[in-house]
Amino acid sequence: MKFFATLVFFVLFTTSLPAAITITAGDIQQDDDGYYYEYELTYGDMANSNKLLNDAYSHSNISVIAPAIMRSDRYIVADAGETSAAIVYEFDFTSVIVDGLILTIKSVDIRDTVTMFNNASGNETSTVATKWSVNNSSYTTLRSVSTPASGSTTSPFTTLEILTGQDQKFYYRVSFSNSKYDANGFDAGLNQWNRQGNTSSDHFKVTVRFTGTAPAGTYGGGYGTDASPYLIETPAQLNAMNSYPIDWDKSFKLAADIDMSGYKY
Repeated sequence: MKFFATLVFFVLFTTSLPAAITITAGDIQQDDDGYYYEYELTYGDMANSNKLLNDAYSHSNISVIAPAIMRSDRYIVADAGETSAAIVYEFDFTSVIVDGLILTIKSVDIRDTVTMFNNASGNETSTVATKWSVNNSSYTTLRSVSTPASGSTTSPFTTLEILTGQDQKFYYRVSFSNSKYDANGFDAGLNQWNRQGNTSSDHFKVTVRFTGTAPAGTYGGGYGTDASPYLIETPAQLNAMNSYPIDWDKSFKLAADIDMSGYKY
């Protein structure tokens, strides 16, 4: 492929390292729709490998491509000669408390893109799939793109919505697989994720929306839903409702006789 051979690349071959995004209360924003969090991987972020290495929960056999030629496209690829590669991001909100509230994930919007090329002989056979999970074990596929018969194909930036329910953590994974079943593995530069030009306004972006809930132990159990209402078993639990107006539209169930004679309102 002369196109790839004639460019001078800044390439870092990565291996799995312990890392992750650290999310704090200061990273949470608020608008008319409530609390939210955003993560981005922009063209500028891919000038070198630092952000990817620091933020990825795990990664194997992938490289950040930032050509030395100015204004050239930047992207992340599977390393040549390998038969599999992956990037995993962890978004963990379990320790984040904002305004005294625990944040549970209501929805996640993910914008990503995959670009696949075939080689001059037309015998590259690879697949790139993006997926999500709440446990880093059982994954649901968001999109899957395979090598075209010739030329290239791009699955463009689109917003893919995830609804997670009561979870406080989720994982996003990019999986590269090669099925030629030969010793050559991936051809260089053909399987790309998050490809962007220097004027691109679109890029990998994760937007997480939350439901704020009272801290664990505030009530006697339940999730505040019709199917699993918050349980009120003590005077302190009933009194706590006054401190969390965000819960006033939730479902509650009185689970015991309560004497409120020690409380004044």
